[in-house]
Amino acid sequence: MTAGTKKISRCSCPEGRRTQPQRYLLKLFIAGMSTRSVAAIKSIKRVCRQHLGEDFDLEIVDLYREPQRALQEQIVAVPTLIKKRPAPMRRIIGSMENEKRLMNGLNVTVR
Repeated sequence: MTAGTKKISRCSCPEGRRTQPQRYLLKLFIAGMSTRSVAAIKSIKRVCRQHLGEDFDLEIVDLYREPQRALQEQIVAVPTLIKKRPAPMRRIIGSMENEKRLMNGLNVTVR
């Protein structure tokens, strides 16, 4: 998993309360280290680093090693990326090569 936190910035509210950026919790389900799986991992990491900085945690789940997780998360195809946080939860199924599709699925706007 990628760890790290972004600096908390001061909000412009009169009380001077601090706000924390939304941290993304992502789970990528793959089947072994096929070329498709490796491409999905690289693509997701690139898009997340570029648009989320350090504000994300990515868990990679290999269903060959943990097949029970497919039932728990109702995975029917791989690769599947699940955005758990921030709400709403979203699933992206299939190729992760299209950056616009990934950003839309993650509900990320260009920084």
